[in-house]
Amino acid sequence: MFPEDRVLVGVINRRADWNLLCQERIYRIPLVQQPNGIDVEYMAFYLSKNVHAVYGGTISFYARRLGVELKARCEMLPFESHHPRAHHRYLCVQVDELRAKTPPILNRTARAFAFIHTTWDRFVEAQELKDLFRHDEHFCERIPNEAPSSCFSNHSHLNVQRFARPSRIRQMRDGEWVTSFQTMFDERIEQRWEL
Repeated sequence: MFPEDRVLVGVINRRADWNLLCQERIYRIPLVQQPNGIDVEYMAFYLSKNVHAVYGGTISFYARRLGVELKARCEMLPFESHHPRAHHRYLCVQVDELRAKTPPILNRTARAFAFIHTTWDRFVEAQELKDLFRHDEHFCERIPNEAPSSCFSNHSHLNVQRFARPSRIRQMRDGEWVTSFQTMFDERIEQRWEL
């Protein structure tokens, strides 16, 4: 677990989704809400109060993300095969064993959200939801940066996005080891073919 590891906080507001997570270790995300997929090391889960009496209203659990598949909703929730969105596409996120977040992250202001992108360093220090958005100097960058399209104008067949990935660098300064963070860019290139 590194400070720059990315964490996606998702909401669980249905008991069926909580059971799916606990029993199958699967969290589902509508593709329309995360059309570019997810690229995170950890998933954390905010439970609404109607899902869990004790942990409702908090982020009390997290897990390492193992993989992601694209599936229809009815494949993950076969008992809801007549749901209006039964054949819509979802990201099926497989996670490792659930771990307790101690202390849990509280949502004191009852802030509504669907997803929060944050970093591991913020997540472990957070006591309230607002702490996941902190911009203190010692935290890693939180938001991915997209490269300006003008940089790639002569490569119109490529769709290039650059995501900031802070990396830890240890250097010797004045006889002491100092840890600093440098933003490296992870390029994702997708070719577009025109027919």
